Amino acid sequence: MSKLTYYADKTIDYLFYALFFFVPLILWPKTSEVFEFNKMLFVYIVTILIFAAWLIKWLDQKKITIRRTPLDLPILIFLASQILSTIFSIDTHTSLWGYYSRFHGGLISTIAYLLLYYALVTNLTRDKISFLIYSIISSAILVALYGVLEHFGIDRHLWVQDVQSRVFSSIGQPNWLSAYLVALLPLPIFLAVGARDNNYRLLWALLALLFFITIIFTKSQSGLAATGLTLTAVAIYFSGRKFKLIYLLIIPSVLFLTIIKWDFVVKISPFGVPNLPALVETDGTNRVGGSDSMIIRQVVWQGARELGLKNPLFGTGLETFGYTYFTVRPALHNLLSEWEFLYNKAHNEYLNFLANTGFVGLTAYLLLIGWTLVWWAQIGGAISRGLLFGYLSILITNYFGFSVVPVALFFFLFPALVFTLSKSKEEYLSVNFSINKIVGCGLVTLAAFYLLRIPINQFRADVAY
Repeated sequence: MSKLTYYADKTIDYLFYALFFFVPLILWPKTSEVFEFNKMLFVYIVTILIFAAWLIKWLDQKKITIRRTPLDLPILIFLASQILSTIFSIDTHTSLWGYYSRFHGGLISTIAYLLLYYALVTNLTRDKISFLIYSIISSAILVALYGVLEHFGIDRHLWVQDVQSRVFSSIGQPNWLSAYLVALLPLPIFLAVGARDNNYRLLWALLALLFFITIIFTKSQSGLAATGLTLTAVAIYFSGRKFKLIYLLIIPSVLFLTIIKWDFVVKISPFGVPNLPALVETDGTNRVGGSDSMIIRQVVWQGARELGLKNPLFGTGLETFGYTYFTVRPALHNLLSEWEFLYNKAHNEYLNFLANTGFVGLTAYLLLIGWTLVWWAQIGGAISRGLLFGYLSILITNYFGFSVVPVALFFFLFPALVFTLSKSKEEYLSVNFSINKIVGCGLVTLAAFYLLRIPINQFRADVAY
């Protein structure tokens, strides 16, 4: 291995460590959106740097090398559906970069995640994954601890929201925080079960407890639902084994059932509820404060379904829901407490894909998920199983909301971590080429600096705005 390849590898390693550690923690109060905007720009910056280091590695080896994975075909189909939706979009710029104030979910962000996926599986080795896991967990500990401190009022003077009642830590919103922590909750549980040392078992168990308590403090219905369902699934997985941990898993599952009312379950059908007008009328008569969140969702979901049926192939374009929802906005929305709100997401990732990318995009998305689960079910190990159940929780929380940057990072890169850990046969797509190394590295460096100007200028423009 040459020195140039060695330093390129080290650069990629440390950038991935930084990516997983800092994304959940990054925020900046002087931007129009304090959390998501800055996290997304950081992902862009790290992706540019990782890809530049990877290109330099190719130049040094005079060979393009990309590792093949079992998910190549569904990823290609999914990317093609996103490109087609962008081409036929009613607003190409929005479909490329995402809706302003959300900044996530456009074609550029999807390409960034997929570049990171292939950069990880190609350049990182099995021995590096454990350190990546520690980076993820270390960051989550800080996020969860700050969430607990928020509950006790450490920063209540900084926010307009009642952050003590519903914490959001550095993630930015209670539902987003709960989705992030539920995705990680199964990992320490599986590591606790697999630990041979009692001290490590206790440490992992306490970490799972910290995540669970913080989720409770978010008071997120979707987060609590995902927690209950995920822990129930983990309990069933361990039910045939003689682990006392099973009893600890059953307790929070039962707690979930007592916290979440039964009528919550009645209102979650993606195909609509037949008595929705009556539910809206009853809610308007009895409510104290805002309308029931699930009733609001049902009304918005009705509009999303209508958009999908009006634009069945490629939808109206990635991230265009904020422009198109008003064209199908149900009259029932006028009776809700949020009648004047602008809805730029369907608050259901699957219906959001239907509205924005049509049945082609939704099918490609579901194919990617299904293909991933079938492949993943065959991979053993505590980390693999912990991340698998975390991935399942993402599918649940996305049903009640939409993907945000830290969770999307997990959605695309959890499978990459597991594939790298597995003992799968190493197969590569390789193409030889011959370019002067010095000239090539100079061009890559110039291109990287040029591309870095884009997120930097976006940040400066937003601060000025």
